[in-house]
Amino acid sequence: MVNMYVQFQEQKEDEMRTRNLEQVDDLIDQNTRSWKPVLVKTLYPAPVCNEILSIPLSKTGVVSDQLMWKFSSSGDYNVHQAYQALRQDAKQHLPASHLPFSPPRMCGTQFGRGIVNVGLCPLCDSDEDSSTHLFLNCSFSRACWYGSQLAIQSSEIGSVSVQQWISRLDHNSLEEGDTRYLQLVFTLIWSIWNHRNKVMCEGLKPDPLNVILTSQALFCGYHEAFANYNNADRRNGTHQAQNQRLVGQWDLIIKIAGVRKKQVRRSAYSYEAQNIQGNIVFRGCHSSAAKSAYGALLEALVEAAVLARRYGFSHILALSSSKRLVQQFNGDSSPTWQERTFFADMCSLKQLGLVFKHLFVPSFVVNNVIA
Repeated sequence: MVNMYVQFQEQKEDEMRTRNLEQVDDLIDQNTRSWKPVLVKTLYPAPVCNEILSIPLSKTGVVSDQLMWKFSSSGDYNVHQAYQALRQDAKQHLPASHLPFSPPRMCGTQFGRGIVNVGLCPLCDSDEDSSTHLFLNCSFSRACWYGSQLAIQSSEIGSVSVQQWISRLDHNSLEEGDTRYLQLVFTLIWSIWNHRNKVMCEGLKPDPLNVILTSQALFCGYHEAFANYNNADRRNGTHQAQNQRLVGQWDLIIKIAGVRKKQVRRSAYSYEAQNIQGNIVFRGCHSSAAKSAYGALLEALVEAAVLARRYGFSHILALSSSKRLVQQFNGDSSPTWQERTFFADMCSLKQLGLVFKHLFVPSFVVNNVIA
């Protein structure tokens, strides 16, 4: 098997030298600013080929090359997601009894990372480090609990584990309908845990007041954000399509749609542009390497916008049945690193004078584009 793999790699390297392929740029059609699918499929095995073709390319050339961490939506490296990726890879190749990482949990001396710490508590440096000691019995955490809004004397809780104590709190709070108490408890628990990690990893000096103030700030910030979200939701109402305003003189209306067939793992997109008189100016339908219907929809949007500008249109109204697209255009949600390429293209087109608005419509309005 190893010899076959080495032979395959040598064969591909010879083929790349024959075709004078030295850079990734050689795999891209510079005229259409898209991948050369036939060439990519010739050089790479199917899994690698699919990963390459699913990477979006800028149609306007405004996005520069950069390194991305593919396991996170933002493209930035994240320790937690790296840990999950390693566990997922281990699950695919090893039986459960041989996994190199234990499941995330807090039990005994394990702090959710499968790492056994038999040393002393870094906050009090007097007792063995464990979850129950850290959150209930440590003199540092006792000061945090008593100094917080909760004013809990953890020394009076008794000989129970932190898991048992939280379970009792959860049950009692749900019966009384007091979720605020639970929110304060969990916020303080997280603050203690975060402070403990900073003491261990950054050399921070243990400071109970820092934990109390951090916990209070997080709790107030959460309630403020929640209140703002509820107020905005009441103002906007539930019928978003009815509340959208069409301001401006539009000279082109574009219907866009994207689909994804999970059974065959294939995506496609289509678009249709009409002028104000109802005449079709252009239309298109293409297969896509996007891994979701939304990714295909973004491809349709950018391609149609580029075509519209090429035809000389400057005021464009796009229609689709995607609420997510409206939210991202309004800045209500952040795009992933794959999606940022499309939004950078649209921003570039706007800077070139394109006036663009996206409108959410019921699916039956754009169904004829898919059909």
